[in-house]
Amino acid sequence: MHIWRAIGDGILRYQFVLVFKMQDIDNIPWEAVAYVKSSWKRTEVLKHLAQQPQAASEISSKVDLNTHTISVAIGQMREASKMGENHDIVRCLTPDRSNFRIYGLTEDGEKVVRQLGEYDGT
Repeated sequence: MHIWRAIGDGILRYQFVLVFKMQDIDNIPWEAVAYVKSSWKRTEVLKHLAQQPQAASEISSKVDLNTHTISVAIGQMREASKMGENHDIVRCLTPDRSNFRIYGLTEDGEKVVRQLGEYDGT
């Protein structure tokens, strides 16, 4: 009888996790995930912004991309929502500065990063 309960509990726990994941799937901005994954540069930039808010030059010093390329990737992720795309995933935290602007993730950006982490196995 105890063995059956242990197996039954295991099955119930597994089903609960599966149902939870299926319900959570609707809360993921899939268009934004696809948009980021379509460019390895955007993916790399987003993963660095997930660690902490940073300037483009700070990210550039950690990856094999120049500051201009990083800035373009950030701009693409900021401007996409203004072009009718629903990809509001990065925002400027210091908009009044003309240089060394600090960028961070929006709530959707954090969801995208979590999803990218699941694909990478992290």
